[in-house]
Amino acid sequence: MLAGISQTRWLCLFALLSGCNGVDTEAVPDKQVFLEHVACWFEVPEDHTLVECHYMHVPQDYANTGGRWIYFPVIKLSDSTQQPDGSPILHLGGGGPGSPMGFWPGGEADWIFDRYRGLVTGTARELYIIDPRGVGYGDPSLTCYEYVDMIEGVLAKPVSIEEEYRLSAQAYDLCRLRLEKQGVDFS
Repeated sequence: MLAGISQTRWLCLFALLSGCNGVDTEAVPDKQVFLEHVACWFEVPEDHTLVECHYMHVPQDYANTGGRWIYFPVIKLSDSTQQPDGSPILHLGGGGPGSPMGFWPGGEADWIFDRYRGLVTGTARELYIIDPRGVGYGDPSLTCYEYVDMIEGVLAKPVSIEEEYRLSAQAYDLCRLRLEKQGVDFS
């Protein structure tokens, strides 16, 4: 049954699962979920791995499609020597830190190809790699810089576990307030 699911349906599933980045809704055709083909933001190796880069555009809140739209990056890998006929492989990331596209800007090509090329080389399957909402290449970034700054201070001097919990809660509150002011909907 999975083999019969079209690429469009897989990508619509992506749209329901993830999202990032503010988009001008006037530029969205009929305010429909859509996949935008874009130039890859990293150097693509010259081998038989086919690479396509995209942004999936979705409403931030599906109950309010007239509101803010967001997008998230999608990379598709496949083997140029094979005709795709198997079920696609989805890599959605998750957990901490959660970015399947790599952690350091500029190093993502090595990261992606070293870890994922073997899943498609010599197979008839396509691999879709997605940075979920708020991580990696998602924008707005949902990184809590307030927490990062706080933990650097905690690591520089000894504090009690109670003080660390208090400082962590305070940092996360500041982060949440900043992101809400930026229009991030956490629902």
